[in-house]
Amino acid sequence: MWRALRRMVSLFVALAMVLPAFGRSLSAEGKSEEGIRLVATLSAGRAVVGADVLYEVAVISPVASISLMKTPYSIAWGGLKATPVSVGGNLERVKIKGKEMYRAVIASYWLSASEAGKYTVPSADYTIGLAKERIVRDPFFGNMRSSYYEPLALSVPELSFKVDALPKIPEYFDFSGAVGEFEVSVWIPDGYIEAGSDAVAVVTVSGAGDLAEADTPSLLDAFSSTARLKSVSEERSRFIRNGRLWSEIELEVTFVPYPDDEGISRILPVVFGYFSPEQGKYLKAVSDPVDVPLSGKSGKSRPPVSIGV
Repeated sequence: MWRALRRMVSLFVALAMVLPAFGRSLSAEGKSEEGIRLVATLSAGRAVVGADVLYEVAVISPVASISLMKTPYSIAWGGLKATPVSVGGNLERVKIKGKEMYRAVIASYWLSASEAGKYTVPSADYTIGLAKERIVRDPFFGNMRSSYYEPLALSVPELSFKVDALPKIPEYFDFSGAVGEFEVSVWIPDGYIEAGSDAVAVVTVSGAGDLAEADTPSLLDAFSSTARLKSVSEERSRFIRNGRLWSEIELEVTFVPYPDDEGISRILPVVFGYFSPEQGKYLKAVSDPVDVPLSGKSGKSRPPVSIGV
């Protein structure tokens, strides 16, 4: 229930995320019809298990008077997990080999693999409409100009990329199975906390990557100092944010706080172990401890940090 507010608070993190760098991008160009062609691209030619690679199909045209008429009914992804990205299909002017052209993305997917190996995105057929004029004879007004779209059958060739296994997990490292770039935050939504009474804390793991099958962070240590853990409810979500595949794990934690000598109940850091494709190593996302005053003011958490191992 706290998701909407948490997304607003963490929006700046999404803006800071960049595409993961696993290797050079790949592209393949289909045959042209009347100067119009399709180009397929992969954001990387090499990735690791669980990492996301962006696949896009764009139409390149010397004229702006084109329209997407038909897309593939289905695509056989061959073991890849494909998450579609909404595209507007808006034309932009670009310069290619010194020539002014028009470009529009007509299909986009985030792809990932659960096993190492070579994967192939198959060829696909699209129909692009090219606007043309014709003369129509009207019995009252004579010759009149009208326009219509002539269908052009275009295709993109297949593209292949390699997926490597993850490096060996360091000894004693608690790996969640998540691959991407993540943060952990802890906050207290209620403004008045009584000692010995039930209270709620919200623990959120979020970032660029897929958390659908990741293990949740351990909470026993975090709630063992001056608090007793009672129950945890979990909710997960996956969505596209700023063109990136984004995931969240939201844990609503019910606990009983007890004051220390200063009247404070402290939630210790929550740790989430993941693999970062950008840095090529295992990292820990760590939330700062949260001091919960039991006089009516909720504790606040400073921004989380990542620790390399």
